[in-house]
Amino acid sequence: MDVEIKKPSLYRIVYRFVNPTDRSVTAVVTAIPKLSGETQESKPVTFPPSRQPQFVTVSGGGTTSAFVLNPGDWSISLKTAENILVVSLIIKIIFLKYIAQSVS
Repeated sequence: MDVEIKKPSLYRIVYRFVNPTDRSVTAVVTAIPKLSGETQESKPVTFPPSRQPQFVTVSGGGTTSAFVLNPGDWSISLKTAENILVVSLIIKIIFLKYIAQSVS
């Protein structure tokens, strides 16, 4: 799926899916920049069995992990050896809070 990123930030990728099998399906999500100079990123995601649509956030080896995406066109790919039904893809910005401390 091609997406246009308008603001440089950290992004989480969330899938809404159905996995009709009786076992979890592991896949790899890759964010591929259309412009040279940007870095391609890949992270694993596990889709547990489900008969109804569920949400899953792409993780980076067990913890929720963000993609660093800069402005421009990107291609988001999902690769797996098993069949799953992807209902939707959501890319959301992670808002970071910075706390400034003064040193006395």
